Amino acid sequence: MTNGNFKENAMRRSIPAAAVLMLTALAAGPADARPGAGSRTRPTGTAPAGDAAATREAAARTEAEAAAAAKEKAAQAQTEAKAKADAAKEKAAQSKAAAVEKAAASKEKAAQSKTEAQAKAAAAREKVAAQHAGQKENTEKLAADLQAIRSGSEVTDEQKKKLKDDMKTLAEGTTKPSEESVDKLAEDLQKAAGDGNLSKAEQAQLAGDISAVLNSANISPAELEAVIQDAQSILVSSGVTEAEAQQIAADLKAIGAEAQKNAAAAKAAGQEKAADAADANPEAAAKAEAKASEVKSRVQQRIEAKKAAGSPQ
Repeated sequence: MTNGNFKENAMRRSIPAAAVLMLTALAAGPADARPGAGSRTRPTGTAPAGDAAATREAAARTEAEAAAAAKEKAAQAQTEAKAKADAAKEKAAQSKAAAVEKAAASKEKAAQSKTEAQAKAAAAREKVAAQHAGQKENTEKLAADLQAIRSGSEVTDEQKKKLKDDMKTLAEGTTKPSEESVDKLAEDLQKAAGDGNLSKAEQAQLAGDISAVLNSANISPAELEAVIQDAQSILVSSGVTEAEAQQIAADLKAIGAEAQKNAAAAKAAGQEKAADAADANPEAAAKAEAKASEVKSRVQQRIEAKKAAGSPQ
């Protein structure tokens, strides 16, 4: 065995068979198959250039699709928010319109109630004036007293005294209220009149209301209440404070209650006196009762006759 063969055999014994095969193939193959010859081999784990571009394109497309979806979602949310805001705005407008309508109806109802109360108060004033025809001049004096008490000016003792005296003159008969209650009303009224600004028409109307209360023995509680409310409304509209107007209304209520209580007592006393007279003279009582019945019947006949003739009563 030659020296070269020996070395070749030694190498074959020391190198694995797979390595020998690879070396043999490299030795026998074309030049461009050997490492370093021709094109270089791609490192392990590296994708081709075309695959990388496709990956980037897919990623960009996914990102664009996500952005478009987000934009669409944002637009939808904005549309929903706008629709919700429009609905809330419309609901608020409807609520406001309903509130305005309700307030208008309430105002109209209040105005109607006020008109009715004023009409009832006017009727009560006329009723009292008819019962106390001689009080017209005294009522005018009271209105002049209110006119003399100017807004912002100091009320003199003479003006206070005249106001009290004229009020006491207005109260007539056995049913008139006590001097203490009239003095209280006059005191509160002069303070309020000095704070307010009553017109001439309001002064006359207020004087009429006060006169009606002072002589309220023969009017109903509802008529009395209407007169008091009218007086309170006049004071408030003239600039008098609500507290002052309420105080005067309370004074008027106390006087009215006192007058009607006195009237009930006077009526009971009159009935008792009539009963005593009837017991003392039954014949005269019977004649008086028959006379009253006759008068009542004649009046009723006249009313029926006028109705039948079609003429006003």
